[in-house]
Amino acid sequence: MPMITGASTLIDAPPVTPLGGGVLGAARVISTTGHALMGAWYLSDACGGPLEEWDEWCTMNPVARKLFEGDYELVEGEPFMVYAGVDCVMQDVAEAKTRASNKLTLNEGRNVDTHVLAQAEAAAVDLGGPFTLNEAIGLAEGYAATVYGGKPVLLIPRVLVPCACQSNLLESNLDGTLTTCSGSLVAPVTTPVVAPSLGTPLTIYVTGQITLLQGPITAVSVPSQLHGDGTFAPARALAERIYVPLLECFVAKVEASCS
Repeated sequence: MPMITGASTLIDAPPVTPLGGGVLGAARVISTTGHALMGAWYLSDACGGPLEEWDEWCTMNPVARKLFEGDYELVEGEPFMVYAGVDCVMQDVAEAKTRASNKLTLNEGRNVDTHVLAQAEAAAVDLGGPFTLNEAIGLAEGYAATVYGGKPVLLIPRVLVPCACQSNLLESNLDGTLTTCSGSLVAPVTTPVVAPSLGTPLTIYVTGQITLLQGPITAVSVPSQLHGDGTFAPARALAERIYVPLLECFVAKVEASCS
């Protein structure tokens, strides 16, 4: 950090409006301090394809037999941690812990996006592409309807969102969320930006309901440390939080481009 010289006066930092969106904005976030932060699971009734038919109403000796699924529709999640740290250079340790917590709160969304996108990539059914954006969204929603009983969530890179809005593919709701024309929830996710973005196919993921178990922020500090060469490392403050993401039933992906 450069030294501040001259007659400058320290003032209070102005408040920052959180970016919003991302997985955090589309997920069902459950705050917890319990054992579930070590990993969690639940059973879902929303998974699975179409139901079977039965039309032998008046047959004394029906040929067909009713089928029963024997597999559990298990939704599982493993924990990961995000953290932020600051050096205690121009403030005391208590203030540094507050700054680390603030930094974590404002920036953790992109880390959550990165982790959930990696989790989705590892499990996704590949629907192909590249397609135009409207074709990709339709294909993602169409596939979801064949394997899932609820409204899906689309993870769309932020660089594609202006193109989708310009084409009236997304609708903005009063609560700040985005949905497709058919009502699927959209999470504008933060991804690496590679220019030129408009002509480069990017990956859209579609999954079932997303649940995030969210632990509390834990802030700690350490005093200045003496290195072996005789120099001192400054006192430091660290803020961290545990998340457990659960993606319900399925994940698929499709390549899309604005052009």
